[in-house]
Amino acid sequence: MINASEWQPNQRLTPEFMSLPAEIYRHDPLWPGEDPLSIEQQFSQQNPWFEQGKAWTGTIPGKARLVGFLPSHLVEGQKVAFFGFWETINDLSCNQHLFNALAAWAKQYGITQLYGPINFSTFGQYRIRLNQFDKGAFAGEPYNPPYYGALLEQLGFSIKHRYTSTFDDASTAADNWSKHYQRIKRLPMPDINIHPLTPALWMREQHRLFKFVDRLFRQGFAYTPLKWDEFQQRCGERFIQRFCPDSSMLAQTASGDIAGLAIALPVYRDGKAETNLCKTVAIHPPLSAYRCTGASVQSVFSIYSPALSAHRRGDDA
Repeated sequence: MINASEWQPNQRLTPEFMSLPAEIYRHDPLWPGEDPLSIEQQFSQQNPWFEQGKAWTGTIPGKARLVGFLPSHLVEGQKVAFFGFWETINDLSCNQHLFNALAAWAKQYGITQLYGPINFSTFGQYRIRLNQFDKGAFAGEPYNPPYYGALLEQLGFSIKHRYTSTFDDASTAADNWSKHYQRIKRLPMPDINIHPLTPALWMREQHRLFKFVDRLFRQGFAYTPLKWDEFQQRCGERFIQRFCPDSSMLAQTASGDIAGLAIALPVYRDGKAETNLCKTVAIHPPLSAYRCTGASVQSVFSIYSPALSAHRRGDDA
């Protein structure tokens, strides 16, 4: 039986919705878990997203859950819907029922194009992992059972964009960065100061970071512009405290403007930080020649309904 309806932010998520992921990943020691308080807050009246957006939830108890989102902005010039918070057993039939119900709801608003997984916006969790499942899970990055990609393709989805992450051991990464440094040090060096990105520095420079992030990422697929209060809520002190203050860096010009940032995320095993994931590197475009880049393959899928005609773009992002 499907429990599905348009979401009202004064509601509470059902126990069936909240408990399903723990069942899906009960035998997976690498699953990073969910934060129930964060999820409850995202679906509440405290989330400014609901001032303009609409949501839908669907659950088949013990089998699958799905959320639909109608963002207020256009994606590539069109009104679209997102799906997110998708968790499921490896069963095509129950997902056909859920996604058909979501498509019918979106169609009521004249929308037939669906992208995901995207939890509210690309500032939240989005994409799925397609390989390298033995490499572990990183907070803020996609992690899911290996069968998710095949299920989406059976449901009629196709890959819209691919995103890559590179897994290197420390010695290989250090050697690559050293070689890159030897190349860029021959360039005229800009007047830039680099500081450890501590929570205190992040909070002190939040206004500059807000403008920098919006400018750098607004060309990304399905980007959702954030208001200042949304940025504070999503990217405040609790957000930055997850990252390593010793290997995360902020680059600033002599006038204090943001030139770039690198955020590293500790990866824990048995309660101890075993290594770091270089999660985000962002460089002010005029300084892109000084970038050191490196990034499981992850994807955003798209579907055109109700005909379910699969559309594939070859360009990667």
